[in-house]
Amino acid sequence: MNQPRCQNAFTLIEMLTVIAIIAILAGLLFPAIRGAITKGKVAQANADVRAIEAAIRQYYTEYGKLPVTDADQGVSDKFYGPSSGTDKMRDIIDVLRANATGVNANNVLNPRRIVFYEPPSRKGAVGDSNDRSIYDPWGEPYRIKLDNNYDGQIEYYSSSCGGDQRTVAVVISFGPNKNQDNPCTSGSDEIVSFR
Repeated sequence: MNQPRCQNAFTLIEMLTVIAIIAILAGLLFPAIRGAITKGKVAQANADVRAIEAAIRQYYTEYGKLPVTDADQGVSDKFYGPSSGTDKMRDIIDVLRANATGVNANNVLNPRRIVFYEPPSRKGAVGDSNDRSIYDPWGEPYRIKLDNNYDGQIEYYSSSCGGDQRTVAVVISFGPNKNQDNPCTSGSDEIVSFR
């Protein structure tokens, strides 16, 4: 007499059902994970813009001037970034890092060789080893606006941000959309050191 076999295996339908449930749960978690990653990048950019601004303030306190060449001293508030003089922005970072390169050759702008800013090394950072720019978490260089005319204020979307910013420097990341917009309007993803 033949005895029926006992089967302890999943059927194809049961396995496909389990896979479908796992795929649905993963699909529900993906936006939450992406949102957490974006929040982490925003927090990193906020920390970076504040650290760069603090370094510029410390330089200003130490030397009584901004970390730019004499040619830039006294001109109206100047914007340093990829579209308006990336090399000068890199030079500012070199001065703050006490690197004797570019305009700071022989440490002419930082004669005491004080390290005001040391950017964190980031895995997978954009740029080659000779690139001295500091990049935001979205791969765009930070922008810096300095009070080169030393009037104690910088205009940056003044009408909607409550007037000129009373500071010697504003550091900017255009945020995830990589476009400059008004940081003081709702929905803006721009990250600035004064906010």
